[in-house]
Amino acid sequence: MSIATTPTGIGIAEAAARPRRGLGKLVARLLVYGLPTVMILLPLASFLASSFLGQDNGKPTGGLTFANYAAFFTSSSYLYVFFGTLKLAFTVALISLFFGYILSYLIWRLEGSARYLL
Repeated sequence: MSIATTPTGIGIAEAAARPRRGLGKLVARLLVYGLPTVMILLPLASFLASSFLGQDNGKPTGGLTFANYAAFFTSSSYLYVFFGTLKLAFTVALISLFFGYILSYLIWRLEGSARYLL
């Protein structure tokens, strides 16, 4: 009478007793990729959906409407703040790009193990 073995040569009972590595990797991937995705996309989707709801004294009503967007694009104060925010974001991006390029060039010029200090 022979003992049944798997293609790897270990017994079936031994193979059944080993933990599954694939399941652990799947759980880890779900936590690493899925959790941040849900934590970012769910609030964004909720925010977008609520932007189409009508409002009565700051409280959402049940009807779908574009009134919020019409108020945003027709109000000069909203547009002033919006374009000021875009200008600030663009300026910060340019400054970050400038200093990031200089820093990366300086790191590239370093020799030996000093390159890996940062």
